[in-house]
Formats: sequence, structure tokens, C-alpha cells
Amino acid sequence: MRVPKLVLLFAILIPASSLGNSPFPLAVAKRPFTMPKNAFESKIKFNNSSVGIISTDYGITNDFQIGISWGGVASQNLKPDRSISLNVGYYALTTPYSFTMLSMSMPFYMEKDPVRNVSFAAPTVFTIIPSTLGIMAFYNDLVALKWSKNKVEADFAVPFQLYWQPTEQLYLNVSTEIARLNTAGNHSHIAQTTPLNFGALFAATDSIDVMGSFEFSELQDPTKVSLMLGMAFRGGRLNG
Repeated sequence: MRVPKLVLLFAILIPASSLGNSPFPLAVAKRPFTMPKNAFESKIKFNNSSVGIISTDYGITNDFQIGISWGGVASQNLKPDRSISLNVGYYALTTPYSFTMLSMSMPFYMEKDPVRNVSFAAPTVFTIIPSTLGIMAFYNDLVALKWSKNKVEADFAVPFQLYWQPTEQLYLNVSTEIARLNTAGNHSHIAQTTPLNFGALFAATDSIDVMGSFEFSELQDPTKVSLMLGMAFRGGRLNG
């Protein structure tokens, strides 16, 4: 994510594609949201509940990527996830003060009713200190729709993340969810349910990352803890 100085003023828009020809940055805070044209990134993750969670994204252009993901195998009963998700991302706009990507994820289930939900987000970065400290908002299922024969239900989430790039290779973040609204009336806010996630990523090279996280799904119940470890691999035309 390329993250210049945050100023809450109207700014002239710069096409994101004009920034896509430089070498792929080692520092996460300097990376674009989407993979460069003809480059790919694949990830594998392991957590408390699932092993072998995999995903891959491929840059169609410098601003548009498409990918797929799979939820792996449940660690308790060894049952594989019975859905594969199609993920699309478009690097929508760049200003001197913020960057935004539009994204969509739609799982396809290997059973009856193969398409039953879809989610949308608009991950946006605001900088506090250029390439070092900033805020991300509007990511991770900002709007999630699910439907059946009888009804359509929607969730609206308000996630928030603070990130820090202390060195060129180390990236740290802490995130939570301010509130979640539901069309069926199942609302919650941070004072009722306080999720908290601590994440870290070490960029070994511009092609390999090692990542991990420590998450409380509810601080009100500290026994609900999830650990995640993973790696990312990149290849193709990373340098444009």
C-alpha cells in the first residue's frame, strides 16, 4: 500500500495505473493494493480451526486483479471446506492522502444452492506518517449479503486497523470492529463484543512473506483466542 501524508482536504485524483511501473516494494506500507500486471501472489495459512487455507491473486492489469481462495481442512474433524471463493479487486483511486480498492468475494458451494452469499468492501488507507504509520478502514466484508428462497439478509461492518512499518521488512497492525449492523436486527457494537487482532508480517524478500496473528474474537471472553501462521509467495512480472 502506497501511503503518503494524511491531510483531510480535497485533493486532485491521480490514476493508480501511473504508479504501477516501479519495483515491487519490500515494505508492505509501500505496496499497491493489487498485484502488478502478469504477477501473482499465493498464500497458505494455518489457524486453530483450519489447516491449509489457500488463496491466489493474479494481476490482469496494474489496477485489476482476480483470484480464488479455499478455506482448507477443519482441524477437528478433517472435513474439507466445501466452497471455493472468487475474489475480485480494483485499485479504484489514488490521492496524495489516501488509496482505495474496491473488492468483491463470492463463494461457490459444492452442494445444493451453490451461490448464496456475496460480500463487498472498499479497503482505504489513510496515512499518518508516510510509509510508516497509518489507518485502514472499510475492509473485510464491509457489506455482506446472504439469501435463501425466503429472505435476503445483510450485514454492515465497521472495521478499523492501525498499522506500523517500523523497518523495511517488519509490518505490524492491530485491528478491531467498531460495530456490526444486521437487517434482521442482530446488531452489536464494540462495547458489547470487542474483537481484537494483533498481526505481524516479515518480508523475507520481495517474493516471500512470513505472517502471523493473535486474535481475540471477544475480549469479554479471553478464552476465545485464535492463532494464525502463514506464508505468501509472489512471482511473475513483479517489477512491471
